[in-house]
Amino acid sequence: MTKMKKQFARLGKLKLISTLYRLKIVQILIPMIILGMVVWAGQAELRRIDWAATLDILRDLDPTRIFLLLSLSLVAVASVSGYEFLLRRHFKLSLGIWATFRYAWIANTSNNVIGFAGIVGAALRTFLYRGRGVSIPTITACIAFLATITITGISLLAWGDLTGLFPIDAVIQSHRWAMYAVWAIALYLPGYLLFQRTPFYSKWLNRNLPQMNLSIIVAAVGVSVVEWLLAGVAFWAIAATLLPEFPLRTALGIYTVAVATGLVSMTPGGIGGFDLITLLGLQALGYPPETNAAVLVLFRLMYYFIPWLIGLVMGGIEFARGRYRTQLDV
Repeated sequence: MTKMKKQFARLGKLKLISTLYRLKIVQILIPMIILGMVVWAGQAELRRIDWAATLDILRDLDPTRIFLLLSLSLVAVASVSGYEFLLRRHFKLSLGIWATFRYAWIANTSNNVIGFAGIVGAALRTFLYRGRGVSIPTITACIAFLATITITGISLLAWGDLTGLFPIDAVIQSHRWAMYAVWAIALYLPGYLLFQRTPFYSKWLNRNLPQMNLSIIVAAVGVSVVEWLLAGVAFWAIAATLLPEFPLRTALGIYTVAVATGLVSMTPGGIGGFDLITLLGLQALGYPPETNAAVLVLFRLMYYFIPWLIGLVMGGIEFARGRYRTQLDV
């Protein structure tokens, strides 16, 4: 009788988990739990930071330099639109050049800040594409393609960490657990290339729409590499402004490990995992905690928050246009 009760209890738990997953609650709870664990693990590092000194460092920055760094960050964010143009070409979407760029900016910047496993980006693309008459199967295929291709670029850069192209000893020697995240992301690209040609991908993810040919796959991986590389360069430019003699290769190494950790944590924008690894990596190189925190805050503002605000304005205008078009149809 006791064994039967235990089995029923287990079945009840499985049913609860299944229900929560269908309601997308698990996809939100897991990142929140991981974020809490990361914050708890990084308490000692956060206590070392004099936040008043960090704000003083940010206030002393030259406005011209800030403008240049922001411009570079916006260019890095804009490169993500390359995916959208590939989708436009492959699925023959009836979108103009400006609309394609605009939709990419709105969806990607919002997904970076409040993504939760891509739910926000997928919802926004569905809303925007449906407003242009794109069918649900095509939208589903577009979202599935984006969900699987965007990590390929950072996966390729992760091999740069593993082969010594980008120095990561400063991070890994004191925090070897980060190497597991790097390996997990590095193995994604070869796994994707194998998975993409399987019947499962064609039937369930591509929804029997035209299969991505080799040229589209290569172009998409290329866009992904450019996206992540430009983001890493933006990180380096911001860091080099505050940290003397900070090499580009070292910056890309720290950035790649931080991104890998953030992706594995599944939190929006990698928040928590990315930030902790960035602080640990810079501190391992001997830079002061306050300056490291200033680098992190500046990067978050320029690459995530400000582009997101621009995306909100674009989204508001798009929503107003959509309502106007609906009223005309009525």
